[in-house]
Amino acid sequence: MLELPEDKIADLVRDLIEDAVNMRMHADVPIGLFLSGGIDSAAMAYFARPAVVFTCRFDLGPAFDEFLYAEKVAQDVRAEHILVSPTPRDMQRRLPEILWHLDQPISTASSIAEFMLSEAAARTGVKVVLGGQGADELFGGYIRYLLMDIEYRLSRQPELANYHSLARFFWSRHLFEDPATRYYQLIRRARVACEEPYLSIVRSFFERHDRIIDAMGFTDIQLLLPSLITMNDRASAAYGLENRSPFLDHRIVELAFRLPPKLKIKEFRTKYILRRALKGVVPDVILERSDKKGLVVPYHQWLTGPLRAWAGTIEAALRQRVAVPGCPESRGEFDRSLYTRVCLYLWLEKFFPSQCVG
Repeated sequence: MLELPEDKIADLVRDLIEDAVNMRMHADVPIGLFLSGGIDSAAMAYFARPAVVFTCRFDLGPAFDEFLYAEKVAQDVRAEHILVSPTPRDMQRRLPEILWHLDQPISTASSIAEFMLSEAAARTGVKVVLGGQGADELFGGYIRYLLMDIEYRLSRQPELANYHSLARFFWSRHLFEDPATRYYQLIRRARVACEEPYLSIVRSFFERHDRIIDAMGFTDIQLLLPSLITMNDRASAAYGLENRSPFLDHRIVELAFRLPPKLKIKEFRTKYILRRALKGVVPDVILERSDKKGLVVPYHQWLTGPLRAWAGTIEAALRQRVAVPGCPESRGEFDRSLYTRVCLYLWLEKFFPSQCVG
């Protein structure tokens, strides 16, 4: 564990990020940046000062729209700001093509946004784009990390030592179970006939770290991040672009796993040390945000709204041809169950058409 004063660690984090960004600005072709309204892409924008940035916008209220924050960053760095706004029709029309490029069924719901951002970048002549992949895994950025951290701390409160059974009765019968099991419940997207092999994989990653924040980050890097990077790379490659990820610089990765856990999530704040490190670089209005979004797409609204008939037809066809496992309890507006079934059928239809003949 890194034993330095907090301000020194913040300086080290900031310097490494700035250097990693600057290194990835070396090119003899135009470079752009995918800009959300969050901390990670804002940091890259202020360090890189690109000539053009690209933002995906869904004008559907605060649950999906970060445009005002992204617009401020673009104006501050004096970059041309290009917007893409995917529609339900775009998703229906383009999803088969996207699955062809990805070469696999997916549950990642940001694919339509990634592909349309890459297409927009290519139209401007940009050949290299910077993205913020890895920052959440390294600095405790996902809300599921916060949920797990809260439960883990509660389980170790001396006041509750003799009352775990009461807490389980009041909240959930699964409360305070093995952390690896609890985390698996958070990241799984569907039920399978036998979950033990998958759970064993998660446990094997958790066992490599004593600190739960690091265990979650390491597990995500091993299991989930590769598919995200694959999607980013294939979306970029589909339009002749190169995708560069400064936060995945090996020096930043190595430093992140040496940080004390309290510097990643502190007082219910995710990315604590990253926020402190970027003080004075990124405006406070962005650093102090607590409404993390990421590149979210309103797929659930679309598939249960304007695309309901289309999705229903696909789901029915899928169930006639393959055994579809049951789904975990719905996660509300951001539930991916129906989306993953649609993607599975469209992938089968693309690569195994004989499986999809009525």
